[in-house]
Amino acid sequence: MMFIKTIGIFLITLANLTNVYASSEIASCSKPIAGINLAGAGFSSGKIPGRVGYDYKFPNSVQLLYYKSKGFKAVRLSILWERLQPNLYSELDPDYLNEIKIFLKKAEGSDLLVLLDLHNYGRYKTKLIGSKDVPEDAFYDIWNRVAQALHSYPSLYAYGLMNEPHDTKGYWHKVAQSGVDAIRAVDKKKVIYVPGEFWSSSWKWPKANPKPFVSDPQNKLVYEAHIYFDRHSTGAYKNPNEVLKQGDVAKRVMPFITWLEKYHLKGAIGEWGVPTSSKAWFPVVGEFMTLANEHCLDWYIWAGGQWPQHYFMSLEPVNWKDKPLTTFLSKKLKN
Repeated sequence: MMFIKTIGIFLITLANLTNVYASSEIASCSKPIAGINLAGAGFSSGKIPGRVGYDYKFPNSVQLLYYKSKGFKAVRLSILWERLQPNLYSELDPDYLNEIKIFLKKAEGSDLLVLLDLHNYGRYKTKLIGSKDVPEDAFYDIWNRVAQALHSYPSLYAYGLMNEPHDTKGYWHKVAQSGVDAIRAVDKKKVIYVPGEFWSSSWKWPKANPKPFVSDPQNKLVYEAHIYFDRHSTGAYKNPNEVLKQGDVAKRVMPFITWLEKYHLKGAIGEWGVPTSSKAWFPVVGEFMTLANEHCLDWYIWAGGQWPQHYFMSLEPVNWKDKPLTTFLSKKLKN
């Protein structure tokens, strides 16, 4: 009897361990995904619906092929909820949806994966998601409609539930599960990226998100943090020559990594970036990439797309000449 009891305890323990590690089916990887944010489709948020080609622009095939040639494997495409669904619970706007579908086909032709990012900061028309103005089931509705419309596109790698929710009064941790449930009601195969509170900050992650707050029966969740390396970690880079000291990169990234390892979860850095024309930032970039590789963090650098030429974090070439950071990244990615 003692032998049978011991075997029983062993099997129960093994089952529990299996369940813990199954919570991140995609957590093990040989090489993280290196991607780039391509902006433009979410521009002019004050002009809804706006005019395609004027108020907002989707990345084109030339841009996709350019970044593919530099070694990137994926694109994070930012879109606006208000543009995709002008009124809550309504049908998706056919013109904007069609532009997304065209982009997904172009990405497939360029052999690039796409992370579709709802770039709304935890809000819809400035109202908090989860409040009486934007009920939780409205969040379910938009993601259910998006999954129905786009799940069959091969290039669609992942759904990004929300860009940088912040100051949500606790709503975000309550409503995020609805987005997961809405997608899984339609699509059980693709990955779902889950951002954190406080602008998804990696160095504030454990305080803003004390514990995991969503679950997925398909075990294909990726928690998404963001990080920038200027003094206040905002991405403003008011003093672009004020470069972090060696080791400071780890101080900003490790709180998120430690949290992931504590709960055996997969993570990604959905946004990070530095001034693209200054070689002084290369050591910071190298340190970040080393950490990402060591801890299997997918990442998407900010940014390419339809930026003005003077935007200091744009990786877009000028007169077909690569930005210094693009050259540096490309060598590392191809090696």
